[in-house]
Amino acid sequence: MQSPHISVRIPPKLNERLESYIKDNGVSKTEAIVTAIARYLNCESEVPVIQRIVELEQRMANLETFVNYNH
Repeated sequence: MQSPHISVRIPPKLNERLESYIKDNGVSKTEAIVTAIARYLNCESEVPVIQRIVELEQRMANLETFVNYNH
């Protein structure tokens, strides 16, 4: 079954933050938005496992870069 498609309008400043987030974290807009909505609605377990793993791997890589940069 294909996931439903939605369309929303967001303020320019929020879009700038979204663009920055996806660039910094190496995720797609869809991944970032789905994760944000799931967190907001307190139903993160409904986000596909593979998507959560990819996000965690990217966050870990970012942390490693941060730690290595600050040493």
